Amino acid sequence: MVGGVRTAYVLLVLLIAAPSLLATADANPIPVPTLVIEREKICISLARHGDLLLVDVKGEYPFRNFGYRNLTMYFPVPREALEGNVSVLV
Repeated sequence: MVGGVRTAYVLLVLLIAAPSLLATADANPIPVPTLVIEREKICISLARHGDLLLVDVKGEYPFRNFGYRNLTMYFPVPREALEGNVSVLV
C-alpha cells in the first residue's frame, strides 16, 4: 500500500507542477526584430567660438527592417553630454 500512496503522491505533484513549467516556458514571448545596418554615416564638425569648442555630431543609420512595419530606435545620450563635460578624441 505504501508504494501505491507514493505513486499517487508523485502523480499529484506532477499534475500540479506541469502547468507551471509550461507557463514558465511562455513567460517572455517578446519577439526580437531583425535589423540589417549595412553602413553608418557619422559627421562631426568642430568650431571654435571664443574659449569654447562647439561640437556638432550627426549620425545616419540606414537599415532594413525584417518582419515589422514600425520600429522605434532609441539612441543613448551620455550623462556627461547633459552635464556639459564631454571629451572628444579625434
